[in-house]
Amino acid sequence: MDFVIIAIVFIFVGLIAGVIGFLVMQKNQRNQKNSPIEHASVIVIGNYAESRLVGENFQQTVDSARGFTDKSYYVRFRTKTRKILSFKVRPKEWYKYHEGDQGILTYQGYKIISFEAKNVGIKDLAYFDRSKKEGKTGWIYGEATGLDLSIPSTEPKLFDIKDLELFIKDVKNDESDWFFTIKNDKGVEKQFERDSKTKIKETKLINDESITYPMSELLKNIKSWLEGE
Repeated sequence: MDFVIIAIVFIFVGLIAGVIGFLVMQKNQRNQKNSPIEHASVIVIGNYAESRLVGENFQQTVDSARGFTDKSYYVRFRTKTRKILSFKVRPKEWYKYHEGDQGILTYQGYKIISFEAKNVGIKDLAYFDRSKKEGKTGWIYGEATGLDLSIPSTEPKLFDIKDLELFIKDVKNDESDWFFTIKNDKGVEKQFERDSKTKIKETKLINDESITYPMSELLKNIKSWLEGE
């Protein structure tokens, strides 16, 4: 009897999950259909693939014996206004995008309609390469995949507040698991990493003391530290 009840519960839960999944899919399709068609001058800043183990219903699982690997392909663009755009694409389309390619991107919602390759005059980002620094400065290293940025700890970059403002504006919108470490003029080092879409984890490396706060406060807190400590 208990077995029958458990089976009924599992079936009921499965039906609810299926209905919810269907409703979410319908909503996404409506949002996609109602999204405006947009055009942007862009540069390709990277393409990547993600693998996950899924079950028969394509839900993520940890059961490697019964699951199989589902691979998704993505391409990232940066616009002239420094906005980062990321799209899921088919494997055969994924291979045609190369880092550094420029062109006119036409898209609707989360789908690419077309990409016309041409030189649109977008230069590679160089957040910390200005030769003249003003005011408070520091040293920075770290990684931000979405911005195609990788600065090794052995070759940190000197920055000033203006460099920092440009970098923070973009890195806040990067959805990769980025991190960066800053050393101030007194030699104190702090690491900043994306804790979630809206949260930052800040760690003082000398004692591993950490705090978490809203992403919106990142620039303010770093500037306050650099200018006050």
